[in-house]
Amino acid sequence: MYPRDIEKCPRPWAQERYRQIIRWHSPNAGGHFPSLEVPDYFVKDLQEGLATVLAATR
Repeated sequence: MYPRDIEKCPRPWAQERYRQIIRWHSPNAGGHFPSLEVPDYFVKDLQEGLATVLAATR
């Protein structure tokens, strides 16, 4: 959840909807278009998130 995003989903709300959250990060910067606003962080976060999901499914 990026701090300046238009829509926000706090973790308690997400936990009610999704059964297993295996990774949750709240960066210090970024908004609705994080790939344009904080591209280096976005790519790193995406790579780490996918690695976490793949590791959890093994």
